[in-house]
Amino acid sequence: MNSGIDPLEQLKAIIKQNFPDAKMLGDNIDQIMEFIKTKKIGWNSDAKSRKLSYDFLNEAERDIKSCKVLYSKKIYPHAVYHLQQAVEKAMKGYCLALGMLSIEEVKSHDTPYLLLKGLFEKTGMKEMLQSLSAESKSLLGKAWEAQDNREKRLEIARMPFDQIIHELSNIDKDKQRIRQLLDSLISLAATIRPSSPLPLEIMTLPVLASLYRLGAVSFPHEAFTRYPDDEKMIPTKYVRELGAVKAIPKMTKYLIIALKELRLELGQI
Repeated sequence: MNSGIDPLEQLKAIIKQNFPDAKMLGDNIDQIMEFIKTKKIGWNSDAKSRKLSYDFLNEAERDIKSCKVLYSKKIYPHAVYHLQQAVEKAMKGYCLALGMLSIEEVKSHDTPYLLLKGLFEKTGMKEMLQSLSAESKSLLGKAWEAQDNREKRLEIARMPFDQIIHELSNIDKDKQRIRQLLDSLISLAATIRPSSPLPLEIMTLPVLASLYRLGAVSFPHEAFTRYPDDEKMIPTKYVRELGAVKAIPKMTKYLIIALKELRLELGQI
């Protein structure tokens, strides 16, 4: 950074340029800087939680393998189910690794609410996620509303292929802007805390951009793929042309990348 310019003002300018919907984020930049200065570095959980986080990541990778095999055999409902399970377990590994949630708190199938609970209640990073873009905020809200609304869950489960691909393409856009922001945060943090890395909550934001979108489009399938007692969405409706089925190759690709990125950041501490 140019030493003749206030680094905080420089960062605000970068946020304004790369995050056009991030007025709230820009207004709260002082709070974010305080977060960077005071947040603990590295693991924010005990050894048992750290081990379990890796166990969940390992299981997520096994679910991806199962998904691919079942997809190749055209056993589509079970392929989608294992994809959903892989996303859920990746989220649990993420939340445990960052100390967002305790072992007791991850004993739930409420994805993506699990991740959002950890993000919102434990880290104060709600503004960061909601400010990625207007579309990011919309998807987040849609998934949250579906928690207690069966019709909205059905709507997500039936999401057309083109819409799922559109959501996945937004992962790339969000990650690009996040990385531009990270470059600036790293430089700024060096002036505040020399020789100290940024917290994992910050460094893993690109992973978060992937996990919360994948979770938002996949979570209803946890039930619909397994039980034949819901007339509107049963396993036999998981045919090749269903959006979630057709998008399996793309979704597994994004999840594999997210897991690799998360493991890379965890390996730095």
